[in-house]
Amino acid sequence: MDRPTIYWLINGIMNWPGCPGNWNKKGVTWLHLHAYPCAAQTDEYFTTAITAPIHAKRRAEDFADLLDQFKEWRQVAIAHSNGTKVLLDAQKISHWVRMEAIHLVSGACDADFQRNGLNWAVKNERIGDIYYYIAGHDIAMRFEDTMTGKALFGLYPKDKPLGLSGPTNVDPMILGRVHPHREPAYGHSDWWLPKNFDLTMSRFVLC
Repeated sequence: MDRPTIYWLINGIMNWPGCPGNWNKKGVTWLHLHAYPCAAQTDEYFTTAITAPIHAKRRAEDFADLLDQFKEWRQVAIAHSNGTKVLLDAQKISHWVRMEAIHLVSGACDADFQRNGLNWAVKNERIGDIYYYIAGHDIAMRFEDTMTGKALFGLYPKDKPLGLSGPTNVDPMILGRVHPHREPAYGHSDWWLPKNFDLTMSRFVLC
């Protein structure tokens, strides 16, 4: 019997848990309607840019626990902004629970695939494919690329956020499994605008 599939939707900053207007709440509904019989669940938390370092470890530990509970399922992660950092930190804690795909949307995480572990994860079949999404007018990523932004989101001074210009130090062995998507006219959260929502969500569904 085929294993069931679950999609995880992980928000970034300034999302109130439980609010039905959050993109990941709407995304769960969308997936239940359009990707049946797959399951979908949010990983919700609230933080601001200033408070992002506070409880970052706990957020990652909580999500790692969820991943471990579903380790017998096929898992797909969709993470936006700071949610990409929560996802990667959780995967390190869980020793890289197998995922069919991860979608890193306007990622606030470290862009270096050697340092963030993604080279290893793909080469060792812990992740099937990586999709990253860049918005051409992403003011939030430009802020994160400042010294203040890097300090708040845990980047080293010479680092770049993934959502600004894409990954660095990608192992040539995994290039065929790393897939870019750019929207030159989008801002940081325009992926979730009503006029773009269906198209964005459709890109996450496993073929």
